[in-house]
Amino acid sequence: MINLNPAYLNKSLFLPILFVLLWSTGFIGARFGMPYADAVPFIELRFIIASSTMAILAGLAGVRWPRGMLMLHCCIAGLMLQGFYIWGVFASIKMGLAAGITALVTALQPLLTGIFAGWMLQEHVSKKQFIGIFLGLVGIVIVLSDRIAVPAISLWMVLPACIAVVSITLGSLYQKRFCSGVDFRSAATLQFGSCALVFGPFALWGGGQVNWTLPFGLALAWASWGLSVMTLAVYYFLIRTGSAAKVSSLMYLVPPVTAIEAWLFFGDKIGLNALVGMAVVAVAVALVIRGGAKPPSPADSAVTN
Repeated sequence: MINLNPAYLNKSLFLPILFVLLWSTGFIGARFGMPYADAVPFIELRFIIASSTMAILAGLAGVRWPRGMLMLHCCIAGLMLQGFYIWGVFASIKMGLAAGITALVTALQPLLTGIFAGWMLQEHVSKKQFIGIFLGLVGIVIVLSDRIAVPAISLWMVLPACIAVVSITLGSLYQKRFCSGVDFRSAATLQFGSCALVFGPFALWGGGQVNWTLPFGLALAWASWGLSVMTLAVYYFLIRTGSAAKVSSLMYLVPPVTAIEAWLFFGDKIGLNALVGMAVVAVAVALVIRGGAKPPSPADSAVTN
């Protein structure tokens, strides 16, 4: 039986493992759903369903809603964590940037987090953690080396992916700095709702086709509830109770786990380079997690406004 005590979950590997497994399925879900819908309508529907779901959960629980500047902070964090991150990834791939190269760009998040964490959160990132961060990036390059084809690449192809990685990095830090004391359900309602408002006009004016099939419905349901609700809840808890550098280092584990899932679901091959890279990534994440100071308690990381 799983111990759901927050103190136990913060010290155990249960939530990090669960987060990596859930987050990695984003690629699998998109691969199932994208043949049946264009990217912007898919994203907009995801935001609407997730926001509505969290609003119902927040209402049933009677949670306190943030007001004033705290409400604005939640919306800003949501646009960075969800809106511009998801848009950037889809936009680069749509422009012709290889998925592997897009994954490499977004894999810069732990490195950027290590750089910005000290400035925005006054978190100390040790030398061992920085070594782990760089080693993790090397491991991702090794994992994806067999899969990356490098056609003609333009700045416009790479720019949205760069916006995505900067957005999710700053969004994670912003979330921890300004929104740690907010109930997840009310915060998520505002964050998904703000994304739906921003991307709604693009979904309406830009057109886009949606083929309502069972595979699309299942993919949308998982993206909306499995990823946007379950995964984000775990991510928020990890950000609130742990070091930002340690939490972001878990992102290094996502591409290798996704490669394994693609092998299971689609028969994608896993070569020797991928296996070696996965081992390097595992060592890198261990260095980051074990190389720093003890994570702050929830009380320490909460911010009063």
